Amino acid sequence: MLPIFGANVPKGALEKIPYINFIPKDGRVISLLPFFDGIAGTFRVLVPQDDGSILLVPGKPVQGPYYAMTIVEEGNDLHSQLIEYITLSLSFQSTVNILGGIERDIINCSSVVEKYFIFLNLFRSTKDPMIANLVLTDVEFLFANIRSLYDSIQVMIGDILGKVDKTKPHLPDSFYDMVKLEETDQLKKYSLSQPLRKFYSETKEFFLACRTIRTGFQHRRVDIPIILCLDEGFALTKDNTFLKDPVVARFNIWPQEKNKNGLVSLLGLIAYLNKTVLWHMDLLTEALKAAIPALPLISNDFGVFFRGPHIQHLNLSNKYQIEQWIPPK
Repeated sequence: MLPIFGANVPKGALEKIPYINFIPKDGRVISLLPFFDGIAGTFRVLVPQDDGSILLVPGKPVQGPYYAMTIVEEGNDLHSQLIEYITLSLSFQSTVNILGGIERDIINCSSVVEKYFIFLNLFRSTKDPMIANLVLTDVEFLFANIRSLYDSIQVMIGDILGKVDKTKPHLPDSFYDMVKLEETDQLKKYSLSQPLRKFYSETKEFFLACRTIRTGFQHRRVDIPIILCLDEGFALTKDNTFLKDPVVARFNIWPQEKNKNGLVSLLGLIAYLNKTVLWHMDLLTEALKAAIPALPLISNDFGVFFRGPHIQHLNLSNKYQIEQWIPPK
């Protein structure tokens, strides 16, 4: 979660923070995140004191967002337009609290990839095919995590629209309840602007596929995929008359040349899911910018970036989807 301060920190102390150019008086708060001091070449953490002052203490953040003029560790840190936009422009207390949950879901997406490689190394050393059971639990979790993330996105959209226009009807908290509506119904029932209707239209197919798989996993227990262990990676069945995989059937993302005797890469699927989620977050940012009036930015010079112990896997999603298999060294 983001550390939020504002009302209890004197204006004079806030004005001394390098990344703050504007102190809002419209209900928004300022996230006192760590920032990268380009002159000193180090991170600094802000520590509010009882007397209202703020200490700038050297300290390197390990997980979470930070302010910087440019990304600090290219490849390891992530730039998400949505995280930056909310932190700098729409930083209402409730909105930023919702963003904290989305950030947690992003970290979970990266952790699933890290565990993929941990389990792959374990299989390579033990040759135990039952390691597939451990991998399956992560696949189930990833689809549940994605569903959670989209519902958080839906709650965030409703929260933001409620802040900028209190006359609009309140949106449902379920992402599914929005995408199941035709665009004309979204307009008629919720007065939804065209950019946001376009966002729901562009994300609908992917979300419904993930929702269907997640429902099969957690409610009916009938759509459980079969995972096989290979030295090059974990695999799902494809083009098999007797073992039709319910997950593979919903995505057409595996190039024929990457198939291995009717098997396709699970890593390719995970990378595709993560990459699409991040792309949809960018689409939402563009839609919100087009749909609501611009507010003064808290910082004109600093951007907001995100880091975590396994975030590099999200930056490598394109690479993983292209390569799909990881030959043993």
